[in-house]
Amino acid sequence: MNSPEDHETKFFKAEFNAIVNKRHGSLTMDEYINLFKFLQYGDKCEIVERDRSKNITIEQHLSYMNHPGVRERTSRQRDIFMKFADGNDTATREQILQSYEQEFGDEFTEEHRGKINNLPIDGDGKVTYEVFLRNYLLERGQAVAGPSC
Repeated sequence: MNSPEDHETKFFKAEFNAIVNKRHGSLTMDEYINLFKFLQYGDKCEIVERDRSKNITIEQHLSYMNHPGVRERTSRQRDIFMKFADGNDTATREQILQSYEQEFGDEFTEEHRGKINNLPIDGDGKVTYEVFLRNYLLERGQAVAGPSC
């Protein structure tokens, strides 16, 4: 069984892979800042380089996630998914619905429910965290379309 640290690293990688262009293997600085906004770190991304010409690799992302406070300040989506993840990064649509309804209460609308019910599932009838994030970010024009491979 994976340690909690290994489990969390899977989630960090899924966050990066949900938005990365697989052909390039890295994110532009603007894409990376958008990812941190989605993770609710805030508009101030003081942990990342301000040189907009640089790209961020998965290794750099994992390093940034270990900066003091970053893991905690970006954990809302992970925490919701981890409530039912069983050592991997998958959940059923029903589990996702239940967690989000509990987390957001009256703010969780029929539109949100419909989007979750339309998420693609794997062969086990589950949604991966990466697919969930990719769909969420695609809706906002922030992710690269296409399967993760």
